[in-house]
Amino acid sequence: MKSFLKILFFLIFIIVLLGIYFKFQCSALALDLVYPKKNNMSVNAKSTYLIGNIGSNKYLKINGTEVKTYKGGAFVYVAALDFGENNFEISSIGDNGKETKVLYVIKRPPKNKSVLGKNKDDSDSKIELFNDFICARVTKDGSPLRLKADVNSNRVAHLLKDTSLFLDASMGDYYRVYIDKNTKYWIKKNYFAEDSHVSEPLKYRIRDFKYSKDKEYEYFAFHLGEVLPYVIRETESGLDIKIFYVENIPVGLQEVASNLNLSNNVLSFSLPYEKLWGYDFVYKNSKMILKVRQPIKADTHYPLKNIVVALDPGHGGVESGAVGPTRIKESDIVLDIAQKVKKILIKEGAKPFLTRNSDKTMDLYDRVQLIKKRNALFSISIHANALPDGNNPYEKYGTSVYYYYPEAKEFADILKRRIINNIKTRDDGTNYASYVLTRVSSSLSVLVEVAYMINPEDYEKLTDENFRQDIAQGIVDGMKEYMNSSIPK
Repeated sequence: MKSFLKILFFLIFIIVLLGIYFKFQCSALALDLVYPKKNNMSVNAKSTYLIGNIGSNKYLKINGTEVKTYKGGAFVYVAALDFGENNFEISSIGDNGKETKVLYVIKRPPKNKSVLGKNKDDSDSKIELFNDFICARVTKDGSPLRLKADVNSNRVAHLLKDTSLFLDASMGDYYRVYIDKNTKYWIKKNYFAEDSHVSEPLKYRIRDFKYSKDKEYEYFAFHLGEVLPYVIRETESGLDIKIFYVENIPVGLQEVASNLNLSNNVLSFSLPYEKLWGYDFVYKNSKMILKVRQPIKADTHYPLKNIVVALDPGHGGVESGAVGPTRIKESDIVLDIAQKVKKILIKEGAKPFLTRNSDKTMDLYDRVQLIKKRNALFSISIHANALPDGNNPYEKYGTSVYYYYPEAKEFADILKRRIINNIKTRDDGTNYASYVLTRVSSSLSVLVEVAYMINPEDYEKLTDENFRQDIAQGIVDGMKEYMNSSIPK
């Protein structure tokens, strides 16, 4: 009997302890710090921000200073950082009247003078010249050809898989691509499979050229039997094209192109267009084919009728994107907006599709392939913005739209303006940016940052159903205005 009572008292004691523990945990969890993600984190910037929420707690103090909170107890606190350890005492009082305190340490590394002014690709590497040329093939679609051996250098072109290139030198992580004695570009070594060594770059004959068109596209087909590097540049009057390692001007090209020239095995020509609606180079049946979308004639009453629209909700799955103060994920917010846009577009007679319809992980280049396969006219990647350490989310907020190709600049401007008209956010600019989803030249491709996840006022709006509906309507209004501008007056 005594043994039984001892066991009983022991179990009661454990239950009481667990109750105290879980009560403490619930109180502690009411103070939820979303960022920094862990204590003793290193931040190499002059400032950072503490983001989180205090739930239903009464107030929040950081290092003794009261901090403003928003809906759901959300807060964003900007903190200046000194070199070394920075201590932050975060405290709040819960419904039970008890104060919860958490001490966070953020470390700012000391200055390292030896690396100041150096880019991670700017090493002390010297150019290593080869004795002969390496003939190599590109292993991945969209591999960037750059002006310099630097990840931040301008992109000259995005090459097709299996493109033949001739390499004459290396430096660090890059190979140098030989075009002619005056023209050389750079490309990352991991984009290549080596074929052979040759004494000089090969030259390829265009066996045949054929121009054709259908209801959607004009086609310029070069029968080469090989994928060659090329550069396309948009101009005010159309497109300027260069194809490298070519030894002849094909018969028939002069009938549809202007400014024909063949010099140092570079074939260059121009194609006239008042307005561009998308273009792309593809390789099929031994031919390099330039596809240029025909001018779109919109329906006067239903300008989006039968228009294919790609809606790309950013992130998804293991990649949540930015996380707001109350732990709502960017990937969930933008998926909801994209679904709302789709519903409106269907009513407008358009043919929309989403690159992801659920919270799943999806590779960026798989999204690009889907957009091309479905032949979208508009490609809109939808995001909610964040900022790196060193920036102030109370100064940088609002709505922005990004583009890469000039053909999408006008659409980006219109889209941003119509969204802001609907949701009354700060204009954060129409910006040039080299993102995977803005580099889809076959569509009018833009990336929209509808608002900021880490600005508390923007974030509060993003969690509102009606606000997200207004964003969706603004996106559709932008497409309609752009299409209406194409209707002959």
